[in-house]
Amino acid sequence: MDLITSEFEADLSALLEKHKIDKIGRANMLGQWLGRNGTLGVDVSWSLGGMLAAYAIKHDAAGIFKRTVEAVEKHYGAENFNYNDLDCDMWAKKIHHVNPCLECDCLLERIRKTKKPRPEVCPRCNSTKLDPESFDEGWFLVWNNHGNAIAFVLWQNCINYELHIRELPYNKKDADRIKVLKALVSEVPKGRYDTEDELIRYRDTRDKGFLLSMVIDKEMPDYEIEARHSTEANPRAVYALESIVEHFPCVLDDIKEEAASNG
Repeated sequence: MDLITSEFEADLSALLEKHKIDKIGRANMLGQWLGRNGTLGVDVSWSLGGMLAAYAIKHDAAGIFKRTVEAVEKHYGAENFNYNDLDCDMWAKKIHHVNPCLECDCLLERIRKTKKPRPEVCPRCNSTKLDPESFDEGWFLVWNNHGNAIAFVLWQNCINYELHIRELPYNKKDADRIKVLKALVSEVPKGRYDTEDELIRYRDTRDKGFLLSMVIDKEMPDYEIEARHSTEANPRAVYALESIVEHFPCVLDDIKEEAASNG
Protein backbone atom coordinates (compact mmCIF):
# COMPACT_ATOMS: atom_id res chain seq x y z
CA MET A 1 0.00 0.00 0.00
CA ASP A 2 1.88 3.08 -1.26
CA LEU A 3 1.09 6.70 -0.51
CA ILE A 4 2.52 7.80 -3.87
CA THR A 5 2.76 5.93 -7.16
CA SER A 6 5.93 4.22 -8.33
CA GLU A 7 5.73 6.27 -11.55
CA PHE A 8 5.86 9.55 -9.60
CA GLU A 9 8.80 8.27 -7.58
CA ALA A 10 10.67 7.31 -10.76
CA ASP A 11 10.00 10.70 -12.38
CA LEU A 12 11.19 12.56 -9.30
CA SER A 13 14.36 10.46 -9.06
CA ALA A 14 15.13 11.14 -12.72
CA LEU A 15 14.63 14.89 -12.21
CA LEU A 16 16.94 14.96 -9.21
CA GLU A 17 19.62 13.06 -11.10
CA LYS A 18 19.30 15.44 -14.08
CA HIS A 19 20.10 18.42 -11.85
CA LYS A 20 22.83 16.54 -9.92
CA ILE A 21 21.00 17.07 -6.65
CA ASP A 22 22.98 14.36 -4.86
CA LYS A 23 25.77 16.89 -4.37
CA ILE A 24 23.78 18.61 -1.59
CA GLY A 25 21.60 15.67 -0.62
CA ARG A 26 18.05 15.02 -1.69
CA ALA A 27 16.53 15.61 1.72
CA ASN A 28 18.40 18.90 1.97
CA MET A 29 17.15 19.95 -1.47
CA LEU A 30 13.53 19.07 -0.73
CA GLY A 31 13.77 20.97 2.54
CA GLN A 32 15.13 24.03 0.75
CA TRP A 33 12.34 23.80 -1.81
CA LEU A 34 9.71 23.72 0.94
CA GLY A 35 11.36 26.67 2.65
CA ARG A 36 11.23 28.75 -0.53
CA ASN A 37 7.86 27.72 -1.88
CA GLY A 38 5.77 26.51 1.02
CA THR A 39 4.12 27.62 4.22
CA LEU A 40 6.65 26.75 6.89
CA GLY A 41 4.28 26.08 9.78
CA VAL A 42 2.20 23.67 7.70
CA ASP A 43 4.65 22.09 5.30
CA VAL A 44 7.30 21.09 7.83
CA SER A 45 4.65 19.21 9.82
CA TRP A 46 3.14 17.62 6.72
CA SER A 47 6.55 16.65 5.38
CA LEU A 48 7.50 14.89 8.62
CA GLY A 49 4.10 13.22 8.85
CA GLY A 50 4.24 11.96 5.27
CA MET A 51 7.79 10.70 5.73
CA LEU A 52 6.93 8.75 8.87
CA ALA A 53 3.74 7.29 7.39
CA ALA A 54 5.58 6.13 4.26
CA TYR A 55 8.35 4.63 6.42
CA ALA A 56 5.84 2.83 8.65
CA ILE A 57 4.05 1.33 5.65
CA LYS A 58 7.18 0.34 3.72
CA HIS A 59 8.74 -1.47 6.70
CA ASP A 60 5.48 -2.89 8.11
CA ALA A 61 5.88 -1.18 11.48
CA ALA A 62 2.36 -2.24 12.47
CA GLY A 63 3.08 -5.91 11.74
CA ILE A 64 6.37 -5.85 13.67
CA PHE A 65 4.68 -4.14 16.60
CA LYS A 66 1.82 -6.66 16.69
CA ARG A 67 4.22 -9.61 16.70
CA THR A 68 6.29 -8.04 19.48
CA VAL A 69 3.28 -7.43 21.71
CA GLU A 70 1.94 -10.95 21.14
CA ALA A 71 5.34 -12.55 21.81
CA VAL A 72 5.94 -10.60 25.04
CA GLU A 73 2.44 -11.36 26.33
CA LYS A 74 2.60 -15.03 25.35
CA HIS A 75 5.93 -15.76 27.01
CA TYR A 76 5.82 -13.40 30.00
CA GLY A 77 2.15 -12.65 30.68
CA ALA A 78 1.77 -10.14 33.50
CA GLU A 79 5.53 -10.22 34.06
CA ASN A 80 7.96 -8.05 32.13
CA PHE A 81 10.44 -9.12 29.49
CA ASN A 82 13.77 -7.99 30.96
CA TYR A 83 16.73 -7.93 28.57
CA ASN A 84 19.88 -6.09 27.43
CA ASP A 85 21.97 -6.65 30.58
CA LEU A 86 18.80 -6.20 32.68
CA ASP A 87 18.51 -2.52 31.65
CA CYS A 88 15.47 -2.79 29.35
CA ASP A 89 11.92 -3.98 30.03
CA MET A 90 8.72 -4.54 28.08
CA TRP A 91 5.16 -4.99 29.32
CA ALA A 92 2.54 -5.88 26.71
CA LYS A 93 -1.14 -6.66 26.24
CA LYS A 94 -3.40 -7.50 23.29
CA ILE A 95 -7.16 -7.12 23.55
CA HIS A 96 -10.12 -8.18 21.42
CA HIS A 97 -12.87 -5.59 21.78
CA VAL A 98 -16.36 -6.68 20.68
CA ASN A 99 -18.75 -3.88 19.71
CA PRO A 100 -22.48 -3.63 20.55
CA CYS A 101 -24.79 -5.56 18.22
CA LEU A 102 -25.42 -3.63 15.02
CA GLU A 103 -28.99 -4.91 14.87
CA CYS A 104 -30.48 -4.59 18.33
CA ASP A 105 -28.27 -1.96 19.99
CA CYS A 106 -28.14 0.68 17.29
CA LEU A 107 -30.01 3.95 16.87
CA LEU A 108 -32.07 2.46 14.06
CA GLU A 109 -33.42 -0.24 16.36
CA ARG A 110 -34.37 2.35 18.97
CA ILE A 111 -36.45 4.09 16.33
CA ARG A 112 -37.94 0.80 15.20
CA LYS A 113 -39.37 0.18 18.65
CA THR A 114 -42.29 2.41 17.76
CA LYS A 115 -42.49 1.21 14.17
CA LYS A 116 -42.61 -2.56 14.35
CA PRO A 117 -42.55 -5.27 17.01
CA ARG A 118 -39.12 -6.49 18.03
CA PRO A 119 -38.29 -10.20 17.74
CA GLU A 120 -38.16 -12.02 21.02
CA VAL A 121 -34.57 -13.05 20.34
CA CYS A 122 -32.24 -10.90 18.22
CA PRO A 123 -31.38 -12.96 15.13
CA ARG A 124 -27.95 -11.34 14.80
CA CYS A 125 -26.51 -11.67 18.30
CA ASN A 126 -28.93 -14.10 19.96
CA SER A 127 -29.76 -11.29 22.42
CA THR A 128 -26.23 -11.14 23.83
CA LYS A 129 -26.03 -7.46 22.76
CA LEU A 130 -22.54 -8.20 21.39
CA ASP A 131 -22.02 -8.20 17.64
CA PRO A 132 -20.68 -11.48 16.22
CA GLU A 133 -18.84 -9.76 13.34
CA SER A 134 -18.01 -6.19 14.38
CA PHE A 135 -14.96 -5.98 16.62
CA ASP A 136 -11.79 -3.97 17.13
CA GLU A 137 -8.36 -5.11 18.27
CA GLY A 138 -5.72 -3.33 20.29
CA TRP A 139 -2.03 -3.95 20.93
CA PHE A 140 -0.42 -2.11 23.88
CA LEU A 141 3.21 -1.97 24.95
CA VAL A 142 5.26 -0.01 27.47
CA TRP A 143 8.99 -0.08 26.81
CA ASN A 144 11.55 0.99 29.40
CA ASN A 145 14.99 1.61 27.88
CA HIS A 146 17.56 2.50 30.56
CA GLY A 147 15.00 4.62 32.41
CA ASN A 148 13.62 6.28 29.27
CA ALA A 149 10.15 4.87 28.64
CA ILE A 150 7.64 5.01 25.81
CA ALA A 151 4.02 3.85 25.62
CA PHE A 152 2.72 2.47 22.32
CA VAL A 153 -0.88 1.86 21.26
CA LEU A 154 -1.96 0.22 18.00
CA TRP A 155 -5.74 0.22 17.51
CA GLN A 156 -7.29 -1.52 14.51
CA ASN A 157 -10.79 -1.78 13.07
CA CYS A 158 -12.19 -2.85 9.72
CA ILE A 159 -11.30 0.47 8.06
CA ASN A 160 -7.96 1.64 9.43
CA TYR A 161 -5.37 1.32 12.12
CA GLU A 162 -4.08 3.96 14.52
CA LEU A 163 -0.59 4.10 15.99
CA HIS A 164 -0.13 6.34 19.02
CA ILE A 165 3.20 6.84 20.78
CA ARG A 166 3.73 8.76 24.02
CA GLU A 167 6.87 9.47 26.03
CA LEU A 168 6.75 8.70 29.77
CA PRO A 169 8.54 10.45 32.65
CA TYR A 170 12.16 9.42 33.12
CA ASN A 171 13.29 6.74 35.54
CA LYS A 172 9.96 5.75 37.10
CA LYS A 173 9.41 2.50 38.99
CA ASP A 174 8.18 -0.67 37.28
CA ALA A 175 4.85 -0.38 39.11
CA ASP A 176 4.30 3.01 37.47
CA ARG A 177 4.97 1.56 34.02
CA ILE A 178 2.49 -1.26 34.61
CA LYS A 179 -0.07 1.27 35.82
CA VAL A 180 0.25 3.16 32.51
CA LEU A 181 -0.30 -0.04 30.52
CA LYS A 182 -3.42 -0.94 32.49
CA ALA A 183 -4.81 2.59 32.13
CA LEU A 184 -4.39 2.56 28.36
CA VAL A 185 -5.96 -0.90 28.03
CA SER A 186 -8.94 0.38 30.02
CA GLU A 187 -9.40 3.80 28.39
CA VAL A 188 -8.54 3.40 24.70
CA PRO A 189 -11.47 1.09 23.79
CA LYS A 190 -13.94 3.70 25.06
CA GLY A 191 -13.02 5.96 22.16
CA ARG A 192 -14.01 9.07 24.09
CA TYR A 193 -12.41 12.49 24.40
CA ASP A 194 -13.34 12.90 28.05
CA THR A 195 -11.13 10.13 29.42
CA GLU A 196 -9.13 10.87 32.54
CA ASP A 197 -6.03 9.35 30.97
CA GLU A 198 -3.89 12.26 29.81
CA LEU A 199 -1.80 10.02 27.57
CA ILE A 200 -4.64 9.32 25.16
CA ARG A 201 -7.31 11.93 25.88
CA TYR A 202 -7.20 13.65 22.50
CA ARG A 203 -4.92 11.31 20.54
CA ASP A 204 -3.02 14.24 19.02
CA THR A 205 -0.46 16.92 19.93
CA ARG A 206 -2.51 17.97 22.94
CA ASP A 207 -1.79 14.69 24.71
CA LYS A 208 0.78 14.48 27.48
CA GLY A 209 4.15 13.17 26.29
CA PHE A 210 3.01 13.32 22.66
CA LEU A 211 5.36 11.81 20.07
CA LEU A 212 3.14 10.42 17.31
CA SER A 213 -0.47 9.90 16.27
CA MET A 214 -0.88 8.16 12.93
CA VAL A 215 -4.05 6.86 11.26
CA ILE A 216 -3.59 4.81 8.09
CA ASP A 217 -6.42 3.49 5.94
CA LYS A 218 -6.29 -0.18 5.09
CA GLU A 219 -6.35 -1.30 1.49
CA MET A 220 -9.92 -1.61 0.25
CA PRO A 221 -9.77 -4.04 -2.72
CA ASP A 222 -13.45 -3.56 -3.54
CA TYR A 223 -12.98 0.16 -4.14
CA GLU A 224 -10.63 2.13 -6.33
CA ILE A 225 -9.25 4.51 -3.73
CA GLU A 226 -5.73 5.64 -2.93
CA ALA A 227 -4.22 4.89 0.44
CA ARG A 228 -4.64 7.75 2.86
CA HIS A 229 -3.04 8.71 6.13
CA SER A 230 -3.36 11.38 8.80
CA THR A 231 -0.19 11.89 10.83
CA GLU A 232 0.89 14.31 13.53
CA ALA A 233 4.42 13.96 14.84
CA ASN A 234 7.02 15.38 17.15
CA PRO A 235 10.58 15.08 15.70
CA ARG A 236 11.38 12.70 18.57
CA ALA A 237 8.91 10.27 16.99
CA VAL A 238 11.66 9.38 14.51
CA TYR A 239 13.53 7.50 17.23
CA ALA A 240 10.39 5.76 18.48
CA LEU A 241 9.28 4.59 15.02
CA GLU A 242 12.80 3.51 14.08
CA SER A 243 12.92 1.50 17.29
CA ILE A 244 9.86 -0.49 16.21
CA VAL A 245 11.32 -1.24 12.79
CA GLU A 246 14.97 -1.81 13.72
CA HIS A 247 15.07 -2.76 17.42
CA PHE A 248 11.87 -4.72 17.97
CA PRO A 249 12.83 -7.50 15.50
CA CYS A 250 15.94 -8.07 17.64
CA VAL A 251 13.69 -8.28 20.69
CA LEU A 252 11.62 -10.92 18.91
CA ASP A 253 14.80 -12.91 18.20
CA ASP A 254 15.83 -12.67 21.88
CA ILE A 255 12.41 -13.91 23.02
CA LYS A 256 12.57 -16.79 20.55
CA GLU A 257 16.04 -17.80 21.73
CA GLU A 258 15.07 -17.56 25.39
CA ALA A 259 11.93 -19.62 24.81
CA ALA A 260 13.97 -22.29 23.00
CA SER A 261 16.57 -22.46 25.77
CA ASN A 262 13.82 -22.90 28.35
CA GLY A 263 12.39 -25.83 26.40
